[in-house]
Amino acid sequence: MKKRLTLSVLFCLILVSQAMAIPLSATDDASVFSKQLTSNYGSHSLLYLGYTSTVGYQYSYLKFDLSDYSDISSAKLWLYDSSSGSPFAYPVYSAANNWDEGTVTYNNRPGYSGSSVVTTVGGVGWYSWDVTSFADTAVGGPLSLALISPYGVNSTNHNTFYSDEYTIASFRPYLDVTGTAPVPEPSSLLLLGTGLVGFVSRRLFKKTV
Repeated sequence: MKKRLTLSVLFCLILVSQAMAIPLSATDDASVFSKQLTSNYGSHSLLYLGYTSTVGYQYSYLKFDLSDYSDISSAKLWLYDSSSGSPFAYPVYSAANNWDEGTVTYNNRPGYSGSSVVTTVGGVGWYSWDVTSFADTAVGGPLSLALISPYGVNSTNHNTFYSDEYTIASFRPYLDVTGTAPVPEPSSLLLLGTGLVGFVSRRLFKKTV
């Protein structure tokens, strides 16, 4: 009876861990500007989209680690807009992974390709892009995303988002992933299962006394 209960508990723990939606923090994020060709802004607390006469067109890049996943059924990029710019539809593309936040500039920015996912941004608050199709092809490795300011935007279309360097963690960008999530190490899983078995056994013992 106890052996059967232990196996059932461990099996349930595995299923729960796989079904959970897990928010992933960005491993890298940075913005680049078309009028500042060799400047790096990877340590800034903000990500930029839009256009200003001073810095030109603004692009932002984020990278997430999907190496622990073997399957993804849903993935949404979430960014918190801290500005009050005019509403504008910003596209997100899948980007190359040959960059990091400490060295990326406009001149060496990664390329992007394929179809875009578009969300209209305007006003303070959270905004999301459904990037499931991009994440699905990046399973088992890094996923890079490029937020692009299309040509034709003007100075009224200027939005700033909190980056992973922002001081308040709850406002930082994240990827909300649902799929085959990381399973705890065997020793940790056994410890959790044993503890739960003990709790359940104690409850059953009380009921029979």
